[in-house]
This record gives sequence, C-alpha cells and structure tokens, in this order.
Amino acid sequence: MKIGIFGGSFDPVHYGHLLLAQQCLETAGLDRVLFVPAAQSPLKPEAPRAESKARLEMLQLAIADHPQFSISTVELDRGEISYTFDTLEALKIEFQNEQLFLMIGIDSLL
Repeated sequence: MKIGIFGGSFDPVHYGHLLLAQQCLETAGLDRVLFVPAAQSPLKPEAPRAESKARLEMLQLAIADHPQFSISTVELDRGEISYTFDTLEALKIEFQNEQLFLMIGIDSLL
C-alpha cells in the first residue's frame, strides 16, 4: 500500500489541503493519504492558535466524505514540538510493510 503523509497545523484545515491530498492521491497513485496534525511547529512558535482538540475535530469533519483520507494523532499524542524526522520514524514503525511518501505544501517547499 502506498500512503501519503501530509503534516501541518491545519489551523484551520481548508480546501487547499484537501485539493493537494486528492491530487497527490491521483497523480502519485496513492492508496491513502494520512493527515498528521502538528502539536507545535518548530517554525511557527506562535501557532497553532486553535487547540489540538478543535483542529482534530475540524480535520475529522473535513475528511469525513473521503474514504481514502485518514488521520494520525502521532504528533498530538507526543504533545511537543513536531519534527518531521521523528514523525516519519514513528510512522515507519507503525506502517512497516507500507510505502510512505512525504507530502508537503508550497509553503514548506519554499
């Protein structure tokens, strides 16, 4: 199975997030996109503004009609600054028999 890993604060989640996830799903032939909301970004010390629980609930509502989208709370459960490396290490263990693909938005790419 090919799983796209899409991290971010999702504060708030918006159509751009869903569009990117859908495009990656289709163009990269992914089987699933896993949204990973950050507890705290090292690059945005003042963010997120919304509480973790609220951001998680917004994300759950946003992906409810997309069966190939799911959520991992690995970063929220850790509850500290979210470094991509640590998250990928944890997900590599959880999904050891799957192919993982890191998805990033243009803001992170730049």
